[in-house]
Amino acid sequence: MRRYWPLAIGTIAIGLLLAFPPYMVIDQSAPETRHAALGHHPRWQPPTPDAAEAVLTIEVGPPRAGVPPAPRTGVNLVRLVVEIITVTAAALCAFGALRWRRRKNG
Repeated sequence: MRRYWPLAIGTIAIGLLLAFPPYMVIDQSAPETRHAALGHHPRWQPPTPDAAEAVLTIEVGPPRAGVPPAPRTGVNLVRLVVEIITVTAAALCAFGALRWRRRKNG
């Protein structure tokens, strides 16, 4: 059973990624779309619109004069999929390396 620990750790990491996904904010009120990453947050406590607007202003800059911001937060699905693929690949590589090492050592 000890040889399956990379897969168990990978499964736990994917579960944590699904419970704490990466969020992003998008402001489509301006002629050009502004967006910024908000980091990982719990699903049950997503970032507030005020915090998202503050991060957007810091990262991208203030909106154009006279255009009220309309920030919309959501899960950054592209980043989430890339992180899940990375964790899966790392777990499978570690599992394969351990199997290869055990076969080599007898």
